[in-house]
Amino acid sequence: EGRRAKELDPLSPPLAQGEGMAYVLGSRPELAVPVLRAATEKFPDYYFPYSWLGLALARSGQVDEGIAAGQRAMQLAPGNVLVESFLGMTYAAAGKREEARQMADRIASRPGDAIPYTYLARRYAGAGSRSHSPGKPPNSRRRIRNMPASSPIC
Repeated sequence: EGRRAKELDPLSPPLAQGEGMAYVLGSRPELAVPVLRAATEKFPDYYFPYSWLGLALARSGQVDEGIAAGQRAMQLAPGNVLVESFLGMTYAAAGKREEARQMADRIASRPGDAIPYTYLARRYAGAGSRSHSPGKPPNSRRRIRNMPASSPIC
């Protein structure tokens, strides 16, 4: 269905990256890289494929190039919490835990953004933290429990 939709609407940025996203989420980042590169070439001013490309590259072992793609997404969409989150995941996938933690801290410190606690907890888990609480929301636990850093989105 996704390929058919892409044929029907070849100018849609979300459809251009959809196949690559599926590969990343399916733990096949090496297959995602060419698809996401094509999406960034087709839509060079659209931030989202760069975020996914950065994560795919880092998970494929192309760490420096992955971080550069994530930073390009930040340039295209400064202050976008989703882009910041993806860059944090890219740092975590690259084994750069301190940088990943800094991104999680940056996201946690932003006033006014509605960020689900569990979503932010996963960013900290990806950075290697199992006991950090990003500010205690009502009715939450102080410790992050059973949050594997290897979950598909961390």
